[in-house]
Amino acid sequence: MTDMARVFAVLVAYVAVIYGLTANAVADDMEARVASSRVVVMELAKNLKGYLKAALDSPISIEEKLLICKAGAPEATSQVIEESGFDIGRTSLRVRNRNNAPDGWERAVLKRFQARKDAGEKISDLEHAEIINLGERRLFRYMKAIPVGEVCLTCHGTALNRDIVVALDKLYPEDMARGFEIGEIRGAFTVIQGIN
Repeated sequence: MTDMARVFAVLVAYVAVIYGLTANAVADDMEARVASSRVVVMELAKNLKGYLKAALDSPISIEEKLLICKAGAPEATSQVIEESGFDIGRTSLRVRNRNNAPDGWERAVLKRFQARKDAGEKISDLEHAEIINLGERRLFRYMKAIPVGEVCLTCHGTALNRDIVVALDKLYPEDMARGFEIGEIRGAFTVIQGIN
């Protein structure tokens, strides 16, 4: 056993004693948290696609379509938060809405996602989970990368319709979420679960 493996084994045993858990229980808890995070991420993605499809299919102006998305994203997110009890959202290194800017932990994970993608890993496989200490609180944090899809290019691509550019400039004067191409990382879903 290497020195690092011994240190890890001692740390796991220490955590298990402190929290009254076996090493298997710690691993099972982590797996359960990852699984539940995947479920809420899929639910949020489905809800967001619903708002996006409704907006794009509506016979209204470009600006009105963007307003539906702008109002719909927080509504879709709130619905999942209420149902799950988790803090969930979306973030990116290039945000449209600065309220979605990544915190330090999220920024580091997004950069690691990019490095993993650059090393050949598929975007669909990019996820990260860990338990962190924030002051006296322990939190489970999870992120899942969001790939740029064809529909994303309508408002986030490199060749945007002039009317879309005008509407985006009006609604999001600090927008940095343009110029994406298929195969890039648009951002990530982010989940926080409190630990008792």
